Amino acid sequence: EQIYMVYQPQISECGKSVSGVEALLRWKHPIYGQISPVITIPLAEELGIMKHLGLVILSKACRQRAAWKGIVESNFSMAVNIVPQQLADPQFEKHVFEIIDTNGLTPEMLELEITESTMLEPDENTLKALLGMRLNGIGIAIDDFGMGHTSFRYLRSFPVNKIKIDRSLTIGDARKVNDEIIKSVLELSKTLEISTIIEGVETKAQLNRFIHMGCTNFQGYLFSRPLT
Repeated sequence: EQIYMVYQPQISECGKSVSGVEALLRWKHPIYGQISPVITIPLAEELGIMKHLGLVILSKACRQRAAWKGIVESNFSMAVNIVPQQLADPQFEKHVFEIIDTNGLTPEMLELEITESTMLEPDENTLKALLGMRLNGIGIAIDDFGMGHTSFRYLRSFPVNKIKIDRSLTIGDARKVNDEIIKSVLELSKTLEISTIIEGVETKAQLNRFIHMGCTNFQGYLFSRPLT
């Protein structure tokens, strides 16, 4: 009863429409109040319950997406973060499709995000699960795509159809360098036919800068904070 989900809109067409949301975990402890996800996820991993918690998160997110049927467009996507422990489970792919079926969704309504900062090895089981889900319509995204060496390794190894450019490249003082990196990533994505989302958009000036670069999809506080 202490955990719940919030949803941050993902904006397309340069700010004209909402194409989906990212589901984010929140934990309100009865004594300590709101617990940061930075603590929650490592704690769940340490306790060995991350696989179970991950399925609870996925179920809650899919249940909410089902509640929005008929209110949002049919291609409105629900993005959910996953961690290596989940993909290491041989039954994970099966569980994902069971949750989709239970909630009366189509695979195209779900997108699974792999965080760039996690150490996910491209072993046979992981590749098989990701490829199976991707071929059946589930979106696979790299979250926090930035300066880490794992970003490009994931891009090369996994069946990715979307990357989310990390806020470390969208804010900060080294704007000229960051802008050149973003332009390069956008060009690479276009060549590979992979869509992109710019994360951490907080000001109109940022938005105009990225639109000028050719970006069309965004996520950030300029548009909306995560909502219940």
